[in-house]
Amino acid sequence: MTKDHLPNYLRTHRKRVRLHQHQVAHLVGARSGAKISRYEHYTRIPDLCTVFALEIIYRTPAKVLFAGIFEEARRLVHDRAERALRGNDAALATFAREILNPSASRPAKPHTTFS
Repeated sequence: MTKDHLPNYLRTHRKRVRLHQHQVAHLVGARSGAKISRYEHYTRIPDLCTVFALEIIYRTPAKVLFAGIFEEARRLVHDRAERALRGNDAALATFAREILNPSASRPAKPHTTFS
């Protein structure tokens, strides 16, 4: 993980909303608070459904709850994008440039919903 961020801030956000581990466990569908403890102490990483549940419970984006993991992923993607710039795949290099310099890329298309 990075020096600037902990792998996650789950305990901080749980304390902020004044819930106990067993209460959060109930909300995410776990059998006991031990699972929440393992997440908070970085010994386990929750599955994607649990990450989204924690985002809802704490009303905080996952990239904030898991700031250290997010920053590590960002670093790895940026390292790979820089390597892609030196590779043979022109389409990948173009996309890598957009990753490395998002302000230079075109805005994303708005999402539409279907009724």
